[in-house]
Amino acid sequence: MNPQKFQLLGLAILLSISLNSCFFWASAAVAKRKAKKELTVDKRAIPADFGKNKSTMLVVKTGKKSYDKYLIKNFKEYVGDYRIVTSEALDSAKYSDKKQFRYVFNFKFEAHSIMGHDGFTTTIDVRRFSIEDRFDGLLYQSPMTSSYFGKVMKAYIENLNLEIEKNR
Repeated sequence: MNPQKFQLLGLAILLSISLNSCFFWASAAVAKRKAKKELTVDKRAIPADFGKNKSTMLVVKTGKKSYDKYLIKNFKEYVGDYRIVTSEALDSAKYSDKKQFRYVFNFKFEAHSIMGHDGFTTTIDVRRFSIEDRFDGLLYQSPMTSSYFGKVMKAYIENLNLEIEKNR
């Protein structure tokens, strides 16, 4: 291959990587912006009285580093009291007081089928976040999912913080 073609190939690869990076970050920003609008009291993703009662939210970790690192990082911004626990710990005597430990932040996996650029269907796992009110026995689910779970989680926490500030 002559040097000029090699240079053009390198430039094409660099341009392709740059465009993919731009698409990734733009998609993540759109996911967070949508989450800020969807993860609200009006959309039944947050309890209406969230933040009125002094309680400690239990935040469920998975034990998978790829998820838990975002959970720990994002919850550092949460203005309420919280404890990061395993799902097994939820049923322990330590957290049995459903008034003190009223809310649980968690997620469920959902499989979604999407059509790829090649025309083939692919199944992806996404997370649907929720807040369980253990005192009232209610579940407040996110009306949206996204593969950008870290961005959606961050938006959820920002909206929870707004409700806490509003209801204090």
